[in-house]
Amino acid sequence: MNSYDLNIDEINDLALLTTNQTAQIFELKPQTLRKWAMDGSGPIQPIKIGNRLRWKLKDIKDICNNEGGK
Repeated sequence: MNSYDLNIDEINDLALLTTNQTAQIFELKPQTLRKWAMDGSGPIQPIKIGNRLRWKLKDIKDICNNEGGK
């Protein structure tokens, strides 16, 4: 396998979600996620792309697996 070959799970783990999508998964208000991003108080931190926040699907899955989700 070449170093650039990815399997589907690795590709999915590279996915980035919007704040609204992430809020729906955690059953939170988007404002809560924005607060986490501002003060670092949440269990995950976003990636900032321009002036937009994006949340790693891998981090979200890890939280759901470790805590059993909400």
